[in-house]
Amino acid sequence: MAWIAGYNNPGYLPNIDPATFDTFDEARDYLTWTLDQFVDDWDVGETDGDEYNRAIHFFSAAKPSSISLTAGRYAFWIEEQN
Repeated sequence: MAWIAGYNNPGYLPNIDPATFDTFDEARDYLTWTLDQFVDDWDVGETDGDEYNRAIHFFSAAKPSSISLTAGRYAFWIEEQN
């Protein structure tokens, strides 16, 4: 079993290929790191920054399952692949 994680504009295909991981924890760590980069590296407004920080907390506390959450202009997600 593998896990994929990525992000995209809702309703559109991802701009980059999803990342593949052996464990849910690795996929979750990738998404929380990615969200942190959005906050640190992009010129996001206060509202988007708050949404990204809430998403970091959401994914940090997530248990292994296929999940998604929209923050700012993007949908962030983890899916289980059989």
